[in-house]
Amino acid sequence: MIHAPLPDAGPLIIELFAGSATLSALASTRGYSVLPVDWGQNKHRVRAKVHSLDLSQASSWRILEWVLDNREAAAVYASPPGVIGSEALQRLCSFLRKCQDREIHWVLEAPSSSSIWASQILEPLRASAYGAHCDLCALDSLTAIQLRFISISSQITRMQMRCRGCSHCSAPYSPEEMVYPRILCSVLCDVFDAISYDCGLVLGASRPVLARANTQPRGRLRPQVVPEYRKVQTLVLPDTPQLDAKRCLMKDTMLVPSGSKLLRSEKRGDGSLLCVFGIYRSPVEFLREARNLWHPYDNLAQMPDYLIKCIFEQLTLSPLELSKKRIERLMTWKSWAKELAPRDRELKAALHPDVARVLQPKNLALMERLLQVMEWPDKGLLTELMDGFRLVGRPASTGLFRAGVVLGSLEEEELMDMAPTIKSELLAKIAREPPSEHAQELLQITREEADSKGWLRGPFSPQQIDDLLGTTSWLPVRRFAVLQGSKLRPIDDLKENRRSEQDAERSSSVRSHAAVPGRLLLVKAIQDKRDLLWQSLRTLLGQTPSAHTLVVGGDFNASLNPLPPWLGPGMMQAKTLSPDAEVVEGLLRDFDLRACNTYGRTHSATYVQPTTQGNRRSFIDYILIRRGRQHVLQSGPVRNCEVGRWRGGGRHTPQFATLQVQRFRAQRAQPAAEWPRWKCALLQKAVVENSELGKVYGERVRHSLTQSQEFTADSLNQLLLDAGRQVFSIKRPPALPPPWEAEAHTSTIKTMWQHYRAMRTQ
Repeated sequence: MIHAPLPDAGPLIIELFAGSATLSALASTRGYSVLPVDWGQNKHRVRAKVHSLDLSQASSWRILEWVLDNREAAAVYASPPGVIGSEALQRLCSFLRKCQDREIHWVLEAPSSSSIWASQILEPLRASAYGAHCDLCALDSLTAIQLRFISISSQITRMQMRCRGCSHCSAPYSPEEMVYPRILCSVLCDVFDAISYDCGLVLGASRPVLARANTQPRGRLRPQVVPEYRKVQTLVLPDTPQLDAKRCLMKDTMLVPSGSKLLRSEKRGDGSLLCVFGIYRSPVEFLREARNLWHPYDNLAQMPDYLIKCIFEQLTLSPLELSKKRIERLMTWKSWAKELAPRDRELKAALHPDVARVLQPKNLALMERLLQVMEWPDKGLLTELMDGFRLVGRPASTGLFRAGVVLGSLEEEELMDMAPTIKSELLAKIAREPPSEHAQELLQITREEADSKGWLRGPFSPQQIDDLLGTTSWLPVRRFAVLQGSKLRPIDDLKENRRSEQDAERSSSVRSHAAVPGRLLLVKAIQDKRDLLWQSLRTLLGQTPSAHTLVVGGDFNASLNPLPPWLGPGMMQAKTLSPDAEVVEGLLRDFDLRACNTYGRTHSATYVQPTTQGNRRSFIDYILIRRGRQHVLQSGPVRNCEVGRWRGGGRHTPQFATLQVQRFRAQRAQPAAEWPRWKCALLQKAVVENSELGKVYGERVRHSLTQSQEFTADSLNQLLLDAGRQVFSIKRPPALPPPWEAEAHTSTIKTMWQHYRAMRTQ
């Protein structure tokens, strides 16, 4: 059996000291997998998902070396800051030398005036590297920043660009301006393309740039395989035709049938109206058009050989032949099981007692033979089953799934060093909390897994586990229940004890619950994890429906300046902007949020911090609402409300806002019409097809006309329907029988079982 190779996501580009990650964002659209890395207090507004690693720690470099060993990397790009320490620079150079030993190209970049170029630590790298100088003003940048590149690849000479002299060549710049322009990143991606070509690396599929939040991009991501309209018809009409809520025709108009959509209209000089209609296909026409398409799977290039063979057998063999084939295969496996019984006992004798209880019903030797016959890509599957799957550590590649890049924020040794502290805090937290609603049923399920199934051992006290393991360095795992329909499913929370931080991206920095409409979501983040808070808040706002009433309030710890129309003039001017000012302003712009409590008294403050020089006042608390969609009646500080003054220190002024919220109203269902369209159509059909009742119907109509005093359209219509109700019995026709009840299918199923019985009697 030959397995088809997994489609690759493209070679990996590792960007160290990524900052805004502009280079990674562009490289991801050129067919590369990207891994931008920077520390947790990155102040730039990122354009791609940045992995948080402290590159001053040795454990972070060990994680990056593991990535090199397990992923196909095209290049490593490093742009260290000028203030990097000698120890961190030494580790960077050591990492680049290891990349060179693995035949992975690297590029080192920094401003020409950076102090790292004078360091002796770089001498071994510079001795065997190519170099290039690039003036950003040569790429139409507005500042004259001179960059220097070194790399072991000669392709870096593409970056040699010097300016011939311009008006802004002597313009000063600050470190905040060191954000790569897109054209520079494009040229660097050309360098990566050339390196990949030289190394024979195949690029993956380019990914589209993500749309901004709450903004639908114009046009279509991919062209339609079947055009939406069968035909586009243009008509000149005296007036706008009758349309429904979706701008579709309610009745036929000249050459355009009802149901067609009005795409656009414009008035002409003579007062007439030029209308363009899109005429839809009927279901039969759409099916006929779709059958002519060539599906990507039709050429079988995307499927492995064994799957193509199985499809061929299913389509060509009779039910009897398929049944024989399956029985023969089962008999073969049974014979293998008898043959491999000694091998199975040998494998189970080497198992750990805890693992042996779980795998006792399994035939390990037969599984080993089947994996060999099938040529299963994951060669270590049986070994992991017998040894037990590790809950910590970096997993090895299985070959079954596309390789990804998920970095842990803790080493295994660091996690176990913290285990006693985490254990005591978690056990104390569990002891304080009251039992949940399903605690008793969850305990019963857990006892059943321990007593009947042998999956668990216990129960034990913490002291008994210390004695059993001979150490206090172990981590408890809280178990909670999730109700799925009528079934209670136990879940082990490996996130609460920080185990998931060891082999996954840091995800427990912000402790919160899911956002539920109508409930208050409280989020608290400590200072060194604020970057993840902004990312989580941006994700939450992007997923909140625009029709919902949204209020975001709290201490953002960010001093800002007025920014119409999002921030009003009522807040105190900030002498120095906070590090998160750019992030907060971007949040207001992208989601069109307005801080309603910034439109009150000028130079007001929300926080007062006592110092030796007096009280220091600042505006850091905000109430955000959707601009233009929610009407604010009143907002501002709550006067004479001292909160927690007994604690001393700084104090916040409570803020309030009064909003006019439109409540949801239940819509009452409209009463069903006595004569819907289908019933009127059946009445017309009955009058035409049944001549005798048709004559009776005509007599009733004539008699009703002689008795009627009013001859309007509504009265005549009602007269005809009343006569139809008296003469005919109109009922909705029954549904068509399902396909499997047809004679052809019934006989086929019966024939299959007859063949099966005949085979059993032979």
